[in-house]
Formats: sequence, C-alpha cells, structure tokens
Amino acid sequence: MERLSKIRVFTDQGKNSVITQPLMMDILALLQHLNPVLSKTTIRQMNLIISAMLAMSGRVTMLGISRWTDKGGSYRTVQRFFHKTL
Repeated sequence: MERLSKIRVFTDQGKNSVITQPLMMDILALLQHLNPVLSKTTIRQMNLIISAMLAMSGRVTMLGISRWTDKGGSYRTVQRFFHKTL
C-alpha cells in the first residue's frame, strides 16, 4: 500500500480542500532547494536514484538501483553519482 501525504490547498472561492499525493513527490520537491548548489546533472542523477530506491524493497545495491531506474540510470551513472563529493 502506498503511503500518502495530505496537502491543504486553498481554492479561488476561499474554500479549503485537502488533497493527497505520494510521499515520494514530497521528497523530490524538497530536493529542488539544492538546485543553486548542485549541477543539473547531479540533480537529475539524484532524482533517478532516489525514485529507484523508494520503489525497491529488500537489499539495495548499485546494481539493483540501476535496474530500477528509468532511462539514463545505467550502472555506470550510479557509480559516478556515488563517487561524487557533495
């Protein structure tokens, strides 16, 4: 079962609405504050790796991360990301 977070939204009529969205989107939104500090490539790699890690269960390895990522998340890309000093 996917965990959801609740967000309060104010409509233009002044009424409160509560919507739910996956927690993963909250985590990726928080990472956007790192944009001025990190390069575009690093942010893209981090988004791929975090999305894969949140989808995985059990043992988390670099090979497993590369298998769970979408296009652009090869094993070599995962190695490059974890070799970087942030």
